[in-house]
Amino acid sequence: MNKPKIFISSTVYDFADMRSSLRYWLTELGFNVQLSERPNFDKDSSKNSFESCLETVKECDYFILLLGSRVGGWFDEEKTISITRKEYQTAYESLVSKGGNVQKIFTFIRQNVWDVRDDRKALEKLLNKIYKHDYSKLAEYDLSKFESKFLNDDASHIMSFIDEVTRRDEMAGYENPPNNWVHHFEGFQDIIDAIKTELKLSFNISARGMKQNVKLALVGNLREIFRRDNGELVPFYKNFQPIHELLLNNNLSNTQANGMKIHSAGEFFDYCKSKATKLNTFAFEDAVSSSAFLRYDSISDEIVSTNFHRALLEMLDAIRKVKMITPKAVLVRTGTEMHMPSGTGVNISRTTTPPKIHYDRVAFYQYKVIYERFIDIVDISRYMLSIIENPSKSLEYPDLFSEKMDVTKPSESEVLQLLRGGV
Repeated sequence: MNKPKIFISSTVYDFADMRSSLRYWLTELGFNVQLSERPNFDKDSSKNSFESCLETVKECDYFILLLGSRVGGWFDEEKTISITRKEYQTAYESLVSKGGNVQKIFTFIRQNVWDVRDDRKALEKLLNKIYKHDYSKLAEYDLSKFESKFLNDDASHIMSFIDEVTRRDEMAGYENPPNNWVHHFEGFQDIIDAIKTELKLSFNISARGMKQNVKLALVGNLREIFRRDNGELVPFYKNFQPIHELLLNNNLSNTQANGMKIHSAGEFFDYCKSKATKLNTFAFEDAVSSSAFLRYDSISDEIVSTNFHRALLEMLDAIRKVKMITPKAVLVRTGTEMHMPSGTGVNISRTTTPPKIHYDRVAFYQYKVIYERFIDIVDISRYMLSIIENPSKSLEYPDLFSEKMDVTKPSESEVLQLLRGGV
């Protein structure tokens, strides 16, 4: 999968832990994270290191800027442009240019640095009021040049850089420049909360990719199960429904009407096994084994299953059962036999006398189970597709045949209680 690429730009020395933490978190979510100090940083080593780094910035989908109290190395010291600032300028040019790759810039400024900026702006307003006619005094008290506890490197450059990312001059000219929003942060949680909100990260990129694979598998499987009939899509097992009702009522008696119902279900007898073998389970197996759809419950301090994870397991169980069951041939006789198309396992004869049917009851109940599992597969598919396409919608879990037909089957809570030594 082509993963979204994120470039993290900052001075390295004072943001080493933050950069490493962000890299780990974003990588776990499925992003391709670019840190210039890492050995796997995408670069053309034949080029100048600055040039190669800026090329990587242009290739990224997202750009994260962390601003603190240090300037770091200079890209152009004469013009007072730091390396971090040049990376930002390159990202912004890509953002606003037609055809640029950068889709969004996330700017984070340490809260204590932002507080210093606010205090200086307030003090600047006061000094302007006091010395409004004494321009020499105002020049003498140029606050951007003063160092402090939190700005002890090059205060004027930091203040100027903040003005640039907030697009201060453009805003003063009543323009509406894009991407001038800044986030203040005190710790790692502030940063990831903002990124989650901006990118709508309700679940990770890898899980999204798995859900897309699951969706493709659902559609592919349903194409095997359904067919066109007079412009309508119908399941191939449709004609077995009358027989299923007879079996539920234990009423599959030797009558001519029942014989014709069995005859009408010939397609189901003929194709149920071939349809089962074509059902794909790879995407469901990958999703289950990844554990991407389990969640941590902070109250119980346990990893618990989500409904989507449960649906994956139910889907695998249903498909495995229709593939595993090999019914005996269903045999229907009345006098001279007339065979259905080859491979159906159904033999039907027609005479002028009322037919008498003889069948293997075990075989019919095996077909009954297969029929019910196919219905479960379709119901689970509808449910999973709804979750994939409407993740925020609350959906009721489907009422499956596998649960409602076996009333003797204990619930999950009953089994857990038994295993824990309960009565």
